[in-house]
Amino acid sequence: MFYLKNIIPVFGKVFLGNSETYRMLGIYTEKFENSKNVYKIFNRPEFEIEYVEYFHGCASGIKGKKTTIRNPVVSQFRKVSRLRGT
Repeated sequence: MFYLKNIIPVFGKVFLGNSETYRMLGIYTEKFENSKNVYKIFNRPEFEIEYVEYFHGCASGIKGKKTTIRNPVVSQFRKVSRLRGT
């Protein structure tokens, strides 16, 4: 954790001119540990997500999209409303 929070931001500043972006790596890693925890957060019916490992498991992430959930009660109400002309 020391490396992510202290050394990587220095490299970011020296080579890319921005340490703030790389400082966040340590904060996110400490908060979420790995992408499996984030996967659990977003693993809900309104999302289609996939857990992905990179570099033989050295890094991980999730990818996905928000899906449309149809509420059967609302859909039925709209159908009846259209039939009645209201």
